[in-house]
Amino acid sequence: MPRDYFFFSGLALLLVVPCSVAESLSNQSKNSTGNSWVCDLGHTTLGVESHGGWVDKSSGGGGCSSKSLAVGFAAVVIAVVLYGSNFIPVKRFDTGDGMFFQWMLCIGIWLCGLVINFARQQPPFFYPAVFGAICWTTGNLLAVPIIKLIGMTMGLTVWGIFNMLSGWLQGLLLLEEHPKCEGFNYGGLATIIVGVIVFGFVTSEGKTQQQTTDESGQEEKNPLIPKSFSEQMKESAYSQRVTFAGMRHNAVGKSKETINGEDASKKDTDYSWVDKLGFWPRRICGFGLSVVAGLLFSFAFTFIQLMEMCTDKQHKDMKAIDYTFSLFTGILLASSFWFIIYCIYKKNKPVVYPKVILPGLVSGIMWGMATAAWIVANSELSLTVSYPLVSSGPGALSSLYGIIWFREIKGLKNIILYLVGLVFLFPGAILIGLSKCHKC
Repeated sequence: MPRDYFFFSGLALLLVVPCSVAESLSNQSKNSTGNSWVCDLGHTTLGVESHGGWVDKSSGGGGCSSKSLAVGFAAVVIAVVLYGSNFIPVKRFDTGDGMFFQWMLCIGIWLCGLVINFARQQPPFFYPAVFGAICWTTGNLLAVPIIKLIGMTMGLTVWGIFNMLSGWLQGLLLLEEHPKCEGFNYGGLATIIVGVIVFGFVTSEGKTQQQTTDESGQEEKNPLIPKSFSEQMKESAYSQRVTFAGMRHNAVGKSKETINGEDASKKDTDYSWVDKLGFWPRRICGFGLSVVAGLLFSFAFTFIQLMEMCTDKQHKDMKAIDYTFSLFTGILLASSFWFIIYCIYKKNKPVVYPKVILPGLVSGIMWGMATAAWIVANSELSLTVSYPLVSSGPGALSSLYGIIWFREIKGLKNIILYLVGLVFLFPGAILIGLSKCHKC
């Protein structure tokens, strides 16, 4: 338990800085004539004194030219495809408790940023982007306990909706990016949210099917006495705990796997704090962490968008993609910080799976490419248009993979739910796309 306090104290400490910065930004953005410390801090790399303020983006970023719209929507498609596919390389490999994997993922992200940095002829390093990186990395770290508390399906749905809403509100209120047809934009957002909720009910057999065993150790597919919901929750928590600890038990528990030369069952005890929670504390904690993760994810691009509003010469000469290396470097630094905390928490015995190194790097590179495309889409289309589109599309694509490729999603009910989700998702995306430049 003391190590749990140590872990969450570090979490709170790391969150103080970006949250305080976001509040400062919110106050400064209301005064368009004054200087912004975001612009000033961006200049420290070249030693140039800043006298710029904020540029007016009330009509949305990128304008309504054919080139801007083509680039923006093409970037949305690239981001959706890569985000929806970036975990395929690691699907066949055990990622343990997720900490080592997320570190490999972030190294791959940084490598992608390094290539972009050289391709863009090494633009200056913009320190404010690091605050967004801290937010994203911390939110990503919360995914592991969220999945253990309320499951992947519910966790993804909750943090996805709050990520979408928060990013959209930042564009509308903080950055004052107003689409020409707000009615289409609001209606499209509401429709997409309904679609995301429907997708949340699409379940994978591998995640939801509860199995029982008879005395001989064989699986009982149709038990005589169905399990109660509470029993299913307990077994689900146990199975998730086993998954994250990397254990490989058979039905009667005779076979064991070792991790770093030790019994995996001993490793599992470090994560038992989740299982000590009752049903409602588990749900409340899981939903609360999902909301926090969604909000943290939404702040990943805020500082980049604010730097694009600076009117000084250095920032005006920068393209949106020039900020990616600063963001990705911050992600690697924050991820390394958390991995060090994790190693201390585990008493220098982290759970490491060497087979996940290369897949993790590939997954990170794909994520980095998707994020670079999303940043371009934000610049060309504005957050009020790009954010709902990019944040909702990958879930639909990954579900399609589960139906067609991996055969994880089966049954008429799941197929119908998926199709119903698409019925809401596509019209919502079209409405948001039209809201950019078409008047009501």
